[in-house]
Amino acid sequence: MIRIFRVSGCSMEPTLSDGDYVVTTSWFLRVREERLVVARHHQIGVIVKRLSKKVEQGFWLKSDNPQGSDTNTLGLFTPKQLLGVVFFTIRKRQKYLAGKKGLKKQDK
Repeated sequence: MIRIFRVSGCSMEPTLSDGDYVVTTSWFLRVREERLVVARHHQIGVIVKRLSKKVEQGFWLKSDNPQGSDTNTLGLFTPKQLLGVVFFTIRKRQKYLAGKKGLKKQDK
């Protein structure tokens, strides 16, 4: 199955930003270390994380942002909690200002 999820928050920056979208697949699910995955956490809900390592009891997940949460705070994830592997990202549209020296990214 192919699904699209909207990224919320900054735990995966700089790889993913708030408002980006990830496209996942659960067909031929190959969970390898360092792949982006979407998982369901029993308290937080649906999250996007990077697979840190696979152990006998489940999967260790981590954030790309050092201030983000990881398995140390969220616990191990079981295979049933993994909803899909990210195979494509859609970045949110950035606003640019036209100036004499070309386009400049607009600050929020």
